[in-house]
Amino acid sequence: MSRHLERTIADWRELIRRPQWWPVLAAGFLVDWAFALVYLVGMQVTLSEQGQVNPAAVGYALAIYSGSKLLVQLLLGRMLEGLGARWGLRCALALVLVGQLSLAAMTDPTVGLPLASVIYGAGSGMFWSSLYASASYIFPYHERGRLTALTTLFTGVALACGVGLGVLLPDSFPFKGLMGLAMASTAACALPLERVSAIADGERRGARCGLPKLPTQRVALFPHHLRFWVLVLVQSTAAGALIAVFRAWGRELLGVSFHEEALYLAPAAVAGGAGLAVGGALADRYGRLPVTAMGLALSALAIGSLPSATTPPLVAFLVPLGGFGLGLASPTLSAMAMDLARWTDRDSLLACFLAVEGVGHALGPALGGLAESLSGVALALRLTGALLAMGAAWALVWWRYRLWPATSGLASLEGSGR
Repeated sequence: MSRHLERTIADWRELIRRPQWWPVLAAGFLVDWAFALVYLVGMQVTLSEQGQVNPAAVGYALAIYSGSKLLVQLLLGRMLEGLGARWGLRCALALVLVGQLSLAAMTDPTVGLPLASVIYGAGSGMFWSSLYASASYIFPYHERGRLTALTTLFTGVALACGVGLGVLLPDSFPFKGLMGLAMASTAACALPLERVSAIADGERRGARCGLPKLPTQRVALFPHHLRFWVLVLVQSTAAGALIAVFRAWGRELLGVSFHEEALYLAPAAVAGGAGLAVGGALADRYGRLPVTAMGLALSALAIGSLPSATTPPLVAFLVPLGGFGLGLASPTLSAMAMDLARWTDRDSLLACFLAVEGVGHALGPALGGLAESLSGVALALRLTGALLAMGAAWALVWWRYRLWPATSGLASLEGSGR
C-alpha cells in the first residue's frame, strides 16, 4: 500500500514540474473564476438583492447560457477543427468578453440578460471544446488522467474563489464593477492561451492517429463510441440528479438545517478531492475503465444506501465514501474523450463529449426532481445509485472484454499506458 502511495506521489511530483501544465490550468481557472463572478455572484446575489431582476430571470439566464453552450458544442465541432487551436481559443475568448461586456452595458435586464447569455454561452462552449482539444495534443495518453483530475480540481477552486470574493465584497458593490473584474480575468486568460495554442499547434503537426480519417458523424456512431456516449450520459445524469436533491436529503431524511448539512458535506468535498488525485494517477497507470468502474461502484453503494442511513456515524461514513467514488471516476471519462479524439483524429468528438455531458447535467435534475416530487427524496437517491451502478457494470464489462479500442491502441501508439 505504501509503495503504491509513494509511486502515486512521485508521478504527481514529476508531472507538476513540467511547464506545459500551468498554461492549461491557468486558462481554465481564469475563465471559471469569471463565470463565478458573473452568474453565481453578479446575477444571483448583486442583481437579485439590489432588486434589479427577480430570481426567476436569473434562472432563465443560466438556462439560456447552458443551452447556447450545448448547441455550440453540438453544431460547431467541425468548425473548431478547421479553425485550429490558436484561432478556436481566440474566437472563444472574444465571444466570452463580448458577452461580459453586454452584461456590463445592459440597460434593460429583460432583454440584456438573455442576449448576453446566448453570446457568453457560445463563447464558453467554444472555449472548453478548444481547450480540451489542445490539451489532448499536448499531453500523451499516460498523463491525461492526471490532467483531467487537475482541471476538475481547479474548476472547484475557481468557483469557490469567485463565490468567496463575492462574500468579501460589500453588499453595495456595483454589478458593473463585478463585470469589470470578470472581464479582467478573461482578458488575462489570453496570455496562457497563447502558450497553450502554440504548443498544441506544434504537437498537432506531428500527431498520429489509430484510424483512417473519417467523417465525424460516422466515427461518433461507431458501436464502441456509442457505448461511451451512454456511459457519459449515465454518469452525468446521476450527478445532476444528486445535485437536485442534496438539500431535500438533509431537510427530509436527516431533519437538519443547511448549515448542519454542510458539516456532513464538507468531508465529502475533501474526499472528492482525494479521489480526483488518486483516480487521475490510477487511470494513467492502470487504464481508464477499471478506475471508472471502481469509482462508480463505490459512489453507487454509498448514495444508494443513504435513504436507509438513519444514524449520524453511518451518514458520516457514506457521504465521504460517495464523494471519494465520484472523484475517483470523474477524471477518467474526460481522459477517455481525449483518447477518443486522438485515436480518431477528430477534435469535434470532444465537443460531442461535452454536449452529451451537458445533456446529462440538464436531464439529471429533471429526473431527480420528478422522483422527489412523486415519492420523496429516498426514491431520487435510489435512482441515482441505480444509474451509477449501471455505469459501473457497463465499464466493468468493457474492461473485461476489451471493448474500448482507443485504450490499448493509444497506449501502444503513444508509447505508454495501459
